[in-house]
Amino acid sequence: MTMRGRICLVTGATSGIGFETAVGLAERGATVLLAGPDRIEAERALASLRERVLGADAFAYGADLARMTEVRDLAARIGERHEGLDVLVNNAGIYATRRTTTSEGYESTLAVNFLAPFLLTSLLWRRMHARPDARIVNVSSVAHIGARFDLDDPHFERRRYHGFFAYAASKLAILCFTRELAARCRPTAPTSNAVHPGVVGTTLVRNAGLAGRMLGWATPVLGTPRRAAATALHVACAPELKGASGGYFVRSRPRSPAAKATDRTLAARIWDLAVELTGARWDHPELAPKR
Repeated sequence: MTMRGRICLVTGATSGIGFETAVGLAERGATVLLAGPDRIEAERALASLRERVLGADAFAYGADLARMTEVRDLAARIGERHEGLDVLVNNAGIYATRRTTTSEGYESTLAVNFLAPFLLTSLLWRRMHARPDARIVNVSSVAHIGARFDLDDPHFERRRYHGFFAYAASKLAILCFTRELAARCRPTAPTSNAVHPGVVGTTLVRNAGLAGRMLGWATPVLGTPRRAAATALHVACAPELKGASGGYFVRSRPRSPAAKATDRTLAARIWDLAVELTGARWDHPELAPKR
C-alpha cells in the first residue's frame, strides 16, 4: 500500500524497531515524523533515514517521553507544523532493571511505556479524527500474558520492584487502552490496534538480560529490527485493515490476547487512572461514553 500523502508519527524512532518502522513508512512514500529522546538523537536518526530512503520527506522531533510536559510540547509542535496526522505509532519503550522515578514523580517504565502514549494519543486525537483511515498503532508485548497491573500501587512504591513485572504491567496497560479506545470509538473514528513485534536484539532487550529472554519465552534466536517492524508496518498500512480496530497482532496476524487484556472493567479502571495521572482529556464527539 502506498502511503504517499499520509503523515505518520513514530515515537522511539531513533533506533531499533522504531527506526525501521520509520524507514518502512518513508519507503512507502509517507511523510514521516521521527520522535526521539532529544533533538540531537532525532536529527541523527533523520540523517540516517535520508541515507536509506533518498528523497524522504521526514522531520525530527526531540522529546523526553518520561515527562508529560514534554509529551504536551511534542504534540503542540507537531500541531504547529502539520495540518493533520494519519498514523500514530506509539513505539517508544524502556526496560528498567531498578526502580526509578521521573522528575514528575511517575515510575519511569509506566511513564514512558503507557502514560506517555495515552496522553500523546489524546492530544493528537482531534488532528487524526478528520483524516480518512487514520490509525493508531500501539506497541505492546507478549509479556502482557504474565502481567498483573496493581491499580493501588502502579508506581511500585509499596511492592518489591522487578524490571520484568514493571515492563509487563506497562504492556498490559497499553493493550487494555488500545482495546478500550476501540470499544469507545464510533465507526468513523481512528482505529486503534496493538502489536507484539517479537523479541529483537535491541538495546532494550540487551539491558533486560535474562528477563529479555523471558520476553520471548526463551526464544534462542533474536530477530532483526527490520523484521520486527513488519508487524507495525502491516497494521499501519495494510488496506485490508481499514476500519479494523481493537486487534492484537503478532507476526502480522491477529491473535487473541490474554484474558486479562479483554477485561473491560480493568481497562476502564486503568483508563481512569491514566486520566487522573496525566490530565488527558477525551471529550471528542467521535468518542462514545464508556459503558
